[in-house]
Amino acid sequence: MKKAANPDLSPSDLKKIKGLALEEARLRTGAHKQRIIINDKEWDAIQLGAISNNALTQIVANMKEEDLKTRATPRTNYRMTDAKTVLAKQLLSTGYTIAEVASAVGVSSSSIQDIVK
Repeated sequence: MKKAANPDLSPSDLKKIKGLALEEARLRTGAHKQRIIINDKEWDAIQLGAISNNALTQIVANMKEEDLKTRATPRTNYRMTDAKTVLAKQLLSTGYTIAEVASAVGVSSSSIQDIVK
């Protein structure tokens, strides 16, 4: 109806209208994609090749992107020791900059910024 009422709509505007209409229809009908949540044991099984390539493709397509990234590219979070934390707080309170404290303690500036928070 909107297209008939406005025949001079640009393709990008028409695409936006279609997207909004589709989103509204999905909300009305309750149609939404079920996201798959995988626990540690299931991820270990996937890593060991316990499922087919087709099943893996379907699982990956339906996982939350951030969950997939955290599982596929794990990062070790190094915590500062209590002694380094106390030293960093003392240096910060005496007026040293975050960069100077990070260099003195031997950690990254972002680790010192976490302490400040």
